[in-house]
This record gives sequence, structure tokens and C-alpha cells, in this order.
Amino acid sequence: MKLSSVFAQYLYQNKKLNLPGIGSFEIDRSVSVPDSNDKNVLDFGQYIRFTNKNIAKPDDEFIDFIRIHTGKIRPLAESDLDSYLSDGKLLLNIGKPFFLEGIGTLQKAREGTYEFVPGTPVMERLEGDKGGEKSVKKRPAFDSGYSQIEPENNNNRKALVGVVLALGLAAVIWGGYSLYNRNTEPLMPAAIEDREPQVTLPADTGTAVTRNDSATVINDAPAVATAPVLSTPGSYRYILEIPVSKTRALKRINQLALVSPRIMLRTDADSTSFMIYVDLPGSQADTARIKDSLNAWYWGRKEMRVSIAQ
Repeated sequence: MKLSSVFAQYLYQNKKLNLPGIGSFEIDRSVSVPDSNDKNVLDFGQYIRFTNKNIAKPDDEFIDFIRIHTGKIRPLAESDLDSYLSDGKLLLNIGKPFFLEGIGTLQKAREGTYEFVPGTPVMERLEGDKGGEKSVKKRPAFDSGYSQIEPENNNNRKALVGVVLALGLAAVIWGGYSLYNRNTEPLMPAAIEDREPQVTLPADTGTAVTRNDSATVINDAPAVATAPVLSTPGSYRYILEIPVSKTRALKRINQLALVSPRIMLRTDADSTSFMIYVDLPGSQADTARIKDSLNAWYWGRKEMRVSIAQ
């Protein structure tokens, strides 16, 4: 016999059913249980009363009743009852109804108490069910019995927990990947005004690097040492990056060419050191603010890496 049906049959026979952590169901002892062919059988549910009570443990008679009609030993009967009621209270606590077959439905009110709505009685014979269920099957917890050994709802919980953990792990991995990209590929300084994208490096470099849009042409020529080009009066030279290699320098300047032609690349005569910089107008009082802004645009981090050429 299904565990939910055992609840109803025990209540019909004993006129009282105490459920720990939930409350007590009662039927007036003067009311007789109608036969399934009785025309008033559907009205029987109105005689079931529910009272919110703090019940610590189930009655011994109820445990014996479960044991007899499910064919399980007493410890398993107690375990099945405890698990069934725990799942029911979980439903109530999340605002879902707890259906008791042949008795009715419980719903948790805002005050924290349980409200009861009578249901349709179940007229099921007990004599043929004493052998109990011999095989262990997966069954829903609330409408077709309950199995402590292989409860389907526990499998559903495990699947749900697995999905949540997988999503959380994916979010952590994606966040770490995004942070890594942010730190290794600096942000483009979008606040610098775009102009005609034709830029030629200063003549003091031994290698002439000409940018036209995003293309880069490298002409091998003898090194010519000239004086470095200084920032114009009323402006300051902000050093955005000192690339560690020629490959890095050319890659970055090609990327920055798409942002603004004012960003320049300077190298020494033997092309061993490089500097990416921009000249911006402003006063001495503005340099700290501009440097902070450029650092945030270019590097996207709090660590100050932009400097001012002396």
C-alpha cells in the first residue's frame, strides 16, 4: 500500500492522526466512514478537522500500522515516515501545497500556521495489502508512495544541485578569463579624438615605421641618430607603454591606430627600445587628472603605469 494511503486509512479507523512537525487530524467518533457506493461519500471530507499542534514524535500505533501495511521493519517504517514528512514540510516552507491523499491539502499561511482544505476520501481495502510492497521502486513522494532507498525526489535534488554547481563554475571560469584578458590586453583609450589616420614616426629612429589605417610597413635603412622630438609648448607627453619587444610594439601601435592617430610609437636608432606615447595639451595642474584617466583607459586597472616624459 502507498504510504499516503496508509495515512488516510489510519485516520479513518482511529479517527485521529498525529503528524510530527505538522499537526493533528481528527474525525468525530460519531461519524461513520461511508461505503464507496454511498451517494454521500464525497461529503465525508468535511468531517475531517485539522489543528496546528507541536507534536514531537509519531504515535507507536501509527508506526505499527505503517509497518503492517507496507511490510517493512519498524526502523524502515519510521525512516519512511520521517522522510515523507520532511519533504512535505519543505514544500510548505517554499509556499507549495502539501497533498495528503484521502485527507486533503495543507498550505502555509503568512502567519506561519497551516491551513487545511479537505479532500476526497479514499476507500481502499486494507486486507489485501498486508503483504506490502516487496520490490523497491522509484516513486514520486506525494502521489504514488514513497521509497526511502531510492527516492526519485532525491535524484532530482542531486541533478538540480549539479546544474547549479556547473553554472557557478562556468561563471567563475568566465570571470577569470575576462579579468585575464582585461589585464593582458589593455583597453583602448576611446576618449582621445580621432583624426586623419596617417602617422609617421619621428625621424630620430633608425627604422621608419609608417602607419596607414591598420597596415604597417617596415623599411630596413641605416640608423640615423637625431635629437628626439619633444612635446610642443603647452602640452605634455604621456608615456602609455614601454613595449618589451618589437613585435609587441608593432602589434599595439596597429591596434591603437584604429583609435586615434595622436598615439605615437618611438624607437631608438638600433630598434631595441620602444615607447608608445601621446601628446596632450593642458596645464601642470591637469597632468595628474589626465594621467589617471589615461591609465584607466589604457590599462583598465588601479596600478599606475602611465608616466610623463621629463
